[in-house]
Amino acid sequence: MANDVQKEENKNPDVVEFLSQHIYFSRFPEDERIYIANRFTVKKLKKDDVIFKDNEVGKCGYVVKDGGVKIYKEGFLGEEQIAQLGKGDIFGEMVLLDAFPRSAAAKAVSETELIEMSGEMYDNLKAQRPEIAVKMMDIFLKLLTTRLRTTTLKLFAQF
Repeated sequence: MANDVQKEENKNPDVVEFLSQHIYFSRFPEDERIYIANRFTVKKLKKDDVIFKDNEVGKCGYVVKDGGVKIYKEGFLGEEQIAQLGKGDIFGEMVLLDAFPRSAAAKAVSETELIEMSGEMYDNLKAQRPEIAVKMMDIFLKLLTTRLRTTTLKLFAQF
């Protein structure tokens, strides 16, 4: 099926190169990496820029291209860190699968570049290139199951 699709010009070579080194996206054939890279957006942030807030309705998932991101919840004593993310980490992807509000907040901990995956892009991908969308969904499911196992271990360790 992928052979029937016309090859695209590589309009985003630095993102294609980044994806070719990524633990998950490197498994995609080059034409598929080019296809999705042409639809991703690179977002540059300064230290302490808020990416999204807890409970807001999200529209994008992200891959950390460079820099770092803090995932946190606001508590009585201020910000409580849930995770510290770095180059290659994927976050915020749950909004691409459901319409629920964000379960935490995220902000840049240094100058950071993110690869942004919009929900609209993902929906179009499902319609136009379902073979790529299925591979991306597989990535999201691997991330979610890993996080669920980690959370279960942390909860179990409290008892």
